[in-house]
Amino acid sequence: MRFLFRKQQRVTQQKKVALLFNKGKRFRIKGLLCYYLPYAGLPRHQVLISVGKKHIKKAVQRIKIKRRIREAYRQQQYKIPEAILGGTYLLAYVFVGKGASDQGYTAIYQAVSSAMERIKFIA
Repeated sequence: MRFLFRKQQRVTQQKKVALLFNKGKRFRIKGLLCYYLPYAGLPRHQVLISVGKKHIKKAVQRIKIKRRIREAYRQQQYKIPEAILGGTYLLAYVFVGKGASDQGYTAIYQAVSSAMERIKFIA
């Protein structure tokens, strides 16, 4: 089975971003701050991935962490199917860890996996 992460799966509208951060629920798992909000009318879940300059100073390291989070989500997106949740969600993964060197792919993969399991059981 082939999993893709297309543009339709990204939160791109400023209105949706503001709604997600203002009205969405959040929790923190292993260096990731996760926001989620039920949002009807979407063909699939939409995701926002952010790494702040405050935590990671170098752009190269920020981009690397974003790529790792995006890949971890892409590989595990089947864990939160629309049928179980009864609708679609706006999701945001905000990296709030301390350093890039200690955040290997396996640590990020496990954090995204834990976040998806928690979203699945909350909903």
